[in-house]
Amino acid sequence: MSIQICAGLSVFVCDNLVFRGDLIALNRKHTSGLVLRTELSNAVLRFQEHFGRLTNEIDVLKGQELTDTQAKAIIHDVFARGVFPIRLFREVSQAYFGPLAEGAGCTKWILHNAFTVVAKEMPITTRMPAIQELGRYFGMSNEASAAA
Repeated sequence: MSIQICAGLSVFVCDNLVFRGDLIALNRKHTSGLVLRTELSNAVLRFQEHFGRLTNEIDVLKGQELTDTQAKAIIHDVFARGVFPIRLFREVSQAYFGPLAEGAGCTKWILHNAFTVVAKEMPITTRMPAIQELGRYFGMSNEASAAA
């Protein structure tokens, strides 16, 4: 069995030890010559680099204001591309445009959050790939990977 560390906005570790996240920072088998301290140090450095990119990408999304028309076009595109199941269209629309969202601001980050909040209704097996594809759609560098 390999040593694994994963990180990201959405991370999942299954009972059978399948890891899924935006970044698999460490995936190394226990072989001769393994220097755990070195491997962990390199994994932490990869995580820090990834985290820095991720926070910058979030800041960019927070700074990109959307008109209602632009938000509707993005919602349409995400569903038209099959990133999310069409049955969640109404919930995503209500999460972004609904009364609970009023005063939250109209940015790409808020729209991204509307999608991810609704994604919690999806089974984990389809939720993780959908959220990662959503991140790519929004220009985030989700280095989606899975290790078994």
